[in-house]
Amino acid sequence: VVRSGLPLDKPEPHTALVVWPYLSWRAYNAYDADLNGIPDSWYQFWRQRRISLRGPLLRDGVEDDHKAVAPFSRWLCSRSVRTQHVTDVELGHLPLWTLRRYSAIVFPGHSEYYEPNTYDLLMRYRDQGGNLIFLQANPFYRQVRVEPEKNAVVMTDYDAREGQSDFAIAGVGYDGCCFPHDRGRPYVAATGRDYERVRWLFRGTGIGPGQPFGIAYSESDRVDPELTPHDHVVAGLAIIAGKRGVITPSLVWSHAGKGSSFATGNYSFLRMNRGLTYKLLDNVWRKLVG
Repeated sequence: VVRSGLPLDKPEPHTALVVWPYLSWRAYNAYDADLNGIPDSWYQFWRQRRISLRGPLLRDGVEDDHKAVAPFSRWLCSRSVRTQHVTDVELGHLPLWTLRRYSAIVFPGHSEYYEPNTYDLLMRYRDQGGNLIFLQANPFYRQVRVEPEKNAVVMTDYDAREGQSDFAIAGVGYDGCCFPHDRGRPYVAATGRDYERVRWLFRGTGIGPGQPFGIAYSESDRVDPELTPHDHVVAGLAIIAGKRGVITPSLVWSHAGKGSSFATGNYSFLRMNRGLTYKLLDNVWRKLVG
């Protein structure tokens, strides 16, 4: 992760802190650090709950979701916006007063795994007026514990929704996974008062109330009537037929405390039509970063 030479605690005005999901990169990595014949990933051996922070990332040395997040990197390089960059491991060690200097905290990658103290830190940041932006599905779903002295990460809770809910922090939570592109469905824009509240998102796109746009497939998130912040708007909703009913990828903007969260609700948001994705990112940045 490369960042500017400016100190993290002194960003310029209207700067976003971009957080890269190192914990997820390691979780999906199949490297066998201890050479015991079992890849150091619970995705290879589910009863295993420990992964290594040591060793290369396999598949030619690139992180697991690099293709999904590449459109954001290309958009970032094509715009004159201010950003600073950290990993999710570093994020948990930053003081709240540092985070409050950033207009928004952006998660462009698959931020599935998190440390509980990082969750609490971000909730305080948002409730005190900060903005959170989640550009891929399934954020903050499973708790882990980092053990730096052992160069390891341990999964401690498969589904922590009873306490630190993904719905509460992002506005959406995991609904279903792995639908191929040919099973994808378009989002449909909100209507009525809901559309008016998120008109800023669709500015310059030509998308009106109730109109379809883009495509949602792969991993997807939905809202929850009890866990999602009460003050929220489903700006776009897709309906995908699943094995056990429908999956509803939901593009959501929610308010909690003095801040807000924006979540795309789908793993493929950044890989929609480039012109559309870029325009939506422009509008999100203008609204939540400045």
